[in-house]
Amino acid sequence: MKRGTVDLLILKIERYWGKTPGWFKGLDAETQSDLIAAYNVEHMSSKDLKKLQGVDKATLIRQRIQEYQNRDRINGR
Repeated sequence: MKRGTVDLLILKIERYWGKTPGWFKGLDAETQSDLIAAYNVEHMSSKDLKKLQGVDKATLIRQRIQEYQNRDRINGR
């Protein structure tokens, strides 16, 4: 992900939770990953949701968190 894309995602998450800009960056890495995963699951398209029908939501969130943690490791964050 490009830096601008990440910043935009962070702003969207802060707005979604009704928080002020900068709130997200003050959270620990695990909480940040949880929030990114939860935001993505909540904002999935109906097409994506149909693909995942029957998949346990907690499992899906764990998978999303793992994906983001792997991306962070690859990107050196």
